[in-house]
Amino acid sequence: MEGLLARGLGKKTPAFSTAHESTDQIRLRNRELGEYISRKIASAEWGDGVVEELAADLARRYLGVRGYTRPNLFRMRQFYKAYRSNRKVSPLVKRLPWTHHLIILSQAKPIETREYYILAAIRSAGPSESSSGRSARAPSCARRWPRRKSHQR
Repeated sequence: MEGLLARGLGKKTPAFSTAHESTDQIRLRNRELGEYISRKIASAEWGDGVVEELAADLARRYLGVRGYTRPNLFRMRQFYKAYRSNRKVSPLVKRLPWTHHLIILSQAKPIETREYYILAAIRSAGPSESSSGRSARAPSCARRWPRRKSHQR
């Protein structure tokens, strides 16, 4: 964990904030953190409760850094688990910003459906936007998906 923190979370300055990071850096760090959490839980070194402690620890250690709440850490774990072994979709993941993946992961469950929406977002952005690090637009179909109501969770 310390190596991961040193690379991505190691500064208590605004330089760590997402405003100063590229989309690739954010996505990579979130994937690595998701992988770390996933492995710890899978090896029974951690239970789900430790993720809450990790979120609190990150908040204490990196004042002013947002986004490392318990739900977001579990989203990072979900992101890692969703794409880790899919050779077809994994390269496509690099072409969208983190927020697009949050939409796709929450709304599309089968990997084929996720692949469809990832490709749709890449196509709607055009080649210059999706490969230059600029934010690709969310697929129009994702914007039309109905929002989940809180009681459905």
